[in-house]
Amino acid sequence: MKLKDKHAEGKNPAARDFKPRESLLTVLGRGKNFQFVLNLCFASCLSSVLSYALKDYEREGWPYCGTRLLRSAFAGLHVALLIWLYMFLSSLGVYFAFICWAHLRKQVQRKPLLDTTFASLYLLYTIALQYYATKMNLTSGLGVISSLALMMEMVRIVMKTHSFIRTNAPKCCNSDKSGPGPTFARYLYFHFAPTLLYKDVYPRSKCIRWGFIGSCFSEILIIVVLSSVLFENSYMYHLRDYGLRKYTFLEICTIAVQYFYLGYVTLFFAGYLFLHTYFNLTAEFLRFADRQFYEDWWTSVNLDDYFRKWNPIVYEWLYVFVYKECRDHFAPEKTQFARLLTLLLSGLYHDFIMCISCRLFMPFFTFGNGGGCIVERCYTRY
Repeated sequence: MKLKDKHAEGKNPAARDFKPRESLLTVLGRGKNFQFVLNLCFASCLSSVLSYALKDYEREGWPYCGTRLLRSAFAGLHVALLIWLYMFLSSLGVYFAFICWAHLRKQVQRKPLLDTTFASLYLLYTIALQYYATKMNLTSGLGVISSLALMMEMVRIVMKTHSFIRTNAPKCCNSDKSGPGPTFARYLYFHFAPTLLYKDVYPRSKCIRWGFIGSCFSEILIIVVLSSVLFENSYMYHLRDYGLRKYTFLEICTIAVQYFYLGYVTLFFAGYLFLHTYFNLTAEFLRFADRQFYEDWWTSVNLDDYFRKWNPIVYEWLYVFVYKECRDHFAPEKTQFARLLTLLLSGLYHDFIMCISCRLFMPFFTFGNGGGCIVERCYTRY
């Protein structure tokens, strides 16, 4: 994963040029051949739902179609929305605290003391926000999806506020560029825009395509229902007596191998739901014209290529505010250390979200990212 060399060739996320462009699958979907693949997937999904509905009716006398799992997964959604509202309002306070710091810095003489004070307050806010979200998540009886959405929003707010402060603080510290600071409207737009890199101006589309928004909502509904049907009739059905009777190791291996394909289906559904449908829906509402939320990750040949193409939004933030900061300020010229630290931090927060949401400690991402980095380093060396 040669971040330094690769981005030196003009792919530096810190200098990303936002420009109007559609998502890759949107462009590919205009071709007749790819449209055939989409129609085939839709037909397969529809036949699966009908098949499992008939099985529900045969076994239990009613075609549930995954509704029981949906009710359980979305339990406490209204509570999660209320908690999110408190977190959102607290993030607005970050903007006003930043403006206050910027004005005071022009008037006081002891600027280092002022900077340290406000930096400490911001650090305490970040810690308190994560503690509050985690505690409320564990004590509010939320379902898996409600809990997952709340934890992801908490991390998103932390990343957004850090990007805003880290981008604008150097401008305020530079006396030669003491122009007007970022406006509240720009901060609010950035808060909801599908990007983690703050810019004063983003490319905007001319109008909102309500038909496109309707299709995105339809795709979200179809994917959620289909995922619920698949999980309810696969793992959940065959492991319904887990804890009530003892499963042999052979039984568990048989179930895992039998539904191994669901892992790939889940990966595809998660990528399509969040990186394509949800981000395009948000971008359309905000007329955010740069829709490059992912690239052709299915053609990746190494770890760095996969991370860069799978989720460029998070990848860019990690490069600019973790990897680059560590490489330039804490470990100059030690790119491998900065890279390992970046991957471990990414893995820790991925596991933090999943462990709290699922109430299950399984640090898969941390060991996967760290182990992958070490293995690839050894492979490239020998």
